[in-house]
Parts: sequence; C-alpha cells; structure tokens
Amino acid sequence: MAEIEDQIVYNQAKVLQAFQDNSVAEADLNGVTGYGDERYWP
Repeated sequence: MAEIEDQIVYNQAKVLQAFQDNSVAEADLNGVTGYGDERYWP
C-alpha cells in the first residue's frame, strides 16, 4: 500500500509542477469538469 501512496504523491507533484511551469491558476479551471466538452454544453 505504501508503494501506491508514494506513486500518488509523486504523480501529484508532477501535475502541480506542470501547472506552475505553465502559469495555470485556479481561476483558469473554474467552470470546467476536465472532460473537455464544456464548449458544447453551455
């Protein structure tokens, strides 16, 4: 179980670093679900 938790922490750090590297802010994510279809469903 520890290996899975370690992988979760590692992957989360990678995602957070990518957001920081690309200047993604919390406001950039408001109103989106992550499914990529928001523009089709007003």
